[in-house]
Amino acid sequence: MEPLNVEKVKMELEDSAGALKLSIHGEIDMAEPSIAIRPYLEKVHNHILEKGASQVEVDFTNLGFMNSSGIKEFVTWIMKLNLTPPEKKYSIKLTYAGTITWQESSIPVLQKLQPTLIEMNRV
Repeated sequence: MEPLNVEKVKMELEDSAGALKLSIHGEIDMAEPSIAIRPYLEKVHNHILEKGASQVEVDFTNLGFMNSSGIKEFVTWIMKLNLTPPEKKYSIKLTYAGTITWQESSIPVLQKLQPTLIEMNRV
């Protein structure tokens, strides 16, 4: 899958020996992240379903900032799991930096959307 490079953010889905990892670098501070980020996260979701993967790691540690509009795009992706057939559901491991204030306060809240499918990894 091709990486996403838009404005100040780069997202890349890596597939290493069957382990999927979405790495995010830069900043998500655009006014309308839904224009580029939502379609990319939909492609990520579909790729995970096509591969039959049981988990994807999302690495936020290199993301310096994300505004509330950006967080909403991740909420939309996580909520897609409600519409995913049980046999295709996958878990999401959210890796975040405990030393970055916005990550420490915002990323763990995402687990409340799907407590049984979201795993937190504070580094």
